Amino acid sequence: MNTSTLYRNIAIGLFCSVGLVCLVSGKLTLSTMLFGMASLVPHLRTFKPVRI
Repeated sequence: MNTSTLYRNIAIGLFCSVGLVCLVSGKLTLSTMLFGMASLVPHLRTFKPVRI
């Protein structure tokens, strides 16, 4: 497991867990946005910085 995969998995876990907490507390708009972000994170590509 490389570092970009590790950071991606951490981000997905955080978005899902915070989304569940928001859903339980009644903040439906915020939880919908967090679940949407969690579903988009795996599809994002991470690029390495360009060295000149």
